[in-house]
Amino acid sequence: MLKKPKGFILFFHGNGQNRSSHYLALSWVLEKGYDFFIFDYQGYGESEGKPSPEATVNDGIEAYRWFFQKSKQSRYAGSTLSIFAQSLGGAIALRSLAEYHQKN
Repeated sequence: MLKKPKGFILFFHGNGQNRSSHYLALSWVLEKGYDFFIFDYQGYGESEGKPSPEATVNDGIEAYRWFFQKSKQSRYAGSTLSIFAQSLGGAIALRSLAEYHQKN
């Protein structure tokens, strides 16, 4: 069984490139006992669809939904959620969280 992490970081990357290049920015936190999740927005990397403001926010909402569901029933239960965002990812992270809370 995997050890419970000290915390969890949800990673919203910027507009340039995709998760395959951005994940290295936080790879060091794994050695410190934290976990993180990075994802691509629609139209980035190998993801399907076309990028748009609405699509990126919807992807962010789904990332929050994934974490909040996992935090109820897994080793992430009770974990502190931190957000790491680069450039455009900052706007996506904030708007996604606001809309997630409006819908839930």
